[in-house]
Amino acid sequence: MAQSTNATVAATRTDTVPSGARVRHFDELDESAQQLVLAAANGQLTNTASSSDLRSGDIVVFTDYYRVH
Repeated sequence: MAQSTNATVAATRTDTVPSGARVRHFDELDESAQQLVLAAANGQLTNTASSSDLRSGDIVVFTDYYRVH
């Protein structure tokens, strides 16, 4: 069984979805990932959090698109 690791990530609003990006919908995310997206949506664009549900380059569909770094 593969072991998941938590990664520290940040999310910022984006207007583009790169070809080949993994697109996630807000309601599919675990609670820690949802908190990260909510913080970014509330203007905390440099917020970082630990989430095993997101990886760098993901695009999250919420009220806008958010790119995970």
